[in-house]
Amino acid sequence: MPKLATPSPERAQLVAAHQELAAAQHAHAEAEVDYEQARSAYGCARADVGDLDERIAALRSGRWRAGGIPQLIGEVDDKVEEARAAREVAMQAAYPLGVAEEQAQARVKEAENAVYWAKDRLAKAAMAVTRAEFEPIAREHLARCMEAFDILLTSGPHLVALVDRELLSPDLVREVENVAGSLLRRATAWPDFEARYRQSPWLRAPELLAMDPTASLPQAAP
Repeated sequence: MPKLATPSPERAQLVAAHQELAAAQHAHAEAEVDYEQARSAYGCARADVGDLDERIAALRSGRWRAGGIPQLIGEVDDKVEEARAAREVAMQAAYPLGVAEEQAQARVKEAENAVYWAKDRLAKAAMAVTRAEFEPIAREHLARCMEAFDILLTSGPHLVALVDRELLSPDLVREVENVAGSLLRRATAWPDFEARYRQSPWLRAPELLAMDPTASLPQAAP
């Protein structure tokens, strides 16, 4: 089971960032509701003005039906004036609602910006906690990797040397060549590994026996 990180002082800032984001999202939701209500109210007011515009247009287009009779023309003109007066009242009523809609829309934008920056601060706070709490764990992993590298540097060059001198069975050669995705073979590009490889006694073992049949071979990796 992975080792759990020790809570860091940066956790307090992370908690505060979460709270800030929650508050910003709540404010944004409220601003959206207010804007929809303001937009609806202004839409209704504009519809009233539109209805009066249509009534005025209809009255004007029907003026010819008066047949040039002054009394009838006067009645139509009176109705037009009444509709105009009603339209003026409707316009005056719609104006503050339009202003309210614009203000509500602006508040939505401000709330969206607040949410954006709250998310940004939360992300940074999360990164700060990660850096603070994971660094000790990362150092432990690095220490283990260094131990593994030391083992690799101690034994790997000799295995590669045995393979290169064809001193192993085909099955074992395949195992060595394929271990960890050919890690040992690729490790020869590591200067320290290459230096150990060149110093491996296994590279000279056949020649040593050819000169001295009683020569002793290494029983273990140096």
